[in-house]
Amino acid sequence: MINRRNLLQLSAGALAGSAFGAFPAFGQSAKNWDFADEYVASLSPGRAANYFIEELNKQVGDELTITYQGGGALGYKSAEHFNAVETGAVPMAITLVTQLNGVDPLLDLTNLPFLVRNAKESQDLWNIARDEYAKIFEENDQIALFAAPSPPSGIHSRVALDNPDVFKGLRIRTFDRISTTTLANAGASPLQVAWADVVPLLSTGALDAMLTSADGGVSISVWDFLGHFTELNYSSALYIAHVNRYEFEALSPRVQDAIMALCRPTDDYAWKTMGELVETGYGKLREHGTQVNTNPPAAVFDLLAQAGEAAKAEWLERVGDRGAAIMEAFEASRA
Repeated sequence: MINRRNLLQLSAGALAGSAFGAFPAFGQSAKNWDFADEYVASLSPGRAANYFIEELNKQVGDELTITYQGGGALGYKSAEHFNAVETGAVPMAITLVTQLNGVDPLLDLTNLPFLVRNAKESQDLWNIARDEYAKIFEENDQIALFAAPSPPSGIHSRVALDNPDVFKGLRIRTFDRISTTTLANAGASPLQVAWADVVPLLSTGALDAMLTSADGGVSISVWDFLGHFTELNYSSALYIAHVNRYEFEALSPRVQDAIMALCRPTDDYAWKTMGELVETGYGKLREHGTQVNTNPPAAVFDLLAQAGEAAKAEWLERVGDRGAAIMEAFEASRA
């Protein structure tokens, strides 16, 4: 029976055969891997990736050299990383997992609106759910390694979001299914847009606002287009680094052990530095004249929180017992 995974593998094999005359086993040549990232190195996933790469190269650089390819340098958007790594087109990548909800709805977990309240809860949620994440990657010939959180999302906008009526018809960039549903429920006109496409749309006036973190806005000089930022702590999106299983298994036990031993320390580094990214982002925005509102009106927050409740309920219905077990464990961790 030909399923999605088999079809992808057959396609990758055919391409490799046409290029090399035969399909060689992974690992027969010198180990030089590219590490794909749609975002730039200064953002949370890039910082975590480069920390991991630098530490690993210190330990096993004689056997494996990994090169960070940020800013979509390899031509892949984050949503395309899963298939690219599964087929071996790219050995390794770091991916915004909520863009992969078509693979498994559980991957929407970390973008449920207003679920986590701080960095500790964000990391606790990752640790509670990581085994379920790992199963999804394993089923698709990949290994999930470490994760990095995005600083909490807020809204960059042309006008101040000082009352609920501002959301009516607001053309706002969203980044996944749940954020799109939530903003639509709030009365906005959301458009799900890949990061690489944000600046062209802003420059043509096609967007009035965008949902992302403060440092995300800084990375594209958002002040050239939008003059306000509203802190909402909407969600702390999760990026997971993953590697092709066959590439990994072709490595020596020494290198495999070094990779796996670095996963938890990289998690800790990513969450430890998230607060720094938040403060740096706010400082840069203010430096360039952006009005930063860290205390939006309760009516604005209540509108968005209520709009997100339907998305949470729908997610639990789609995910079933797996989601309920994670939520139960997460609530217990808050006690």
